[in-house]
Amino acid sequence: MSSMLESLVVGVSTMAFPQFLDQATNAKLVKNVWGTGVRVSANEEVIVEHGEIVRCLDLVIEDEEKGKEVRKNVEKW
Repeated sequence: MSSMLESLVVGVSTMAFPQFLDQATNAKLVKNVWGTGVRVSANEEVIVEHGEIVRCLDLVIEDEEKGKEVRKNVEKW
């Protein structure tokens, strides 16, 4: 949680990559509640592939609509 709050303070979008414990809750906050980032999804074998990382980065950095929304929410917070 500390790293997420630090990213909000300095105005940085977050790419959530939950592994265990509170990280799933933190990922939900980032994506669904605060709207300040995206969540990485694993495949059927619970492996996150290169293409998924690229997709998430593109959403935040390149995607005109989603990227603007995320940056606006980061600034708001």
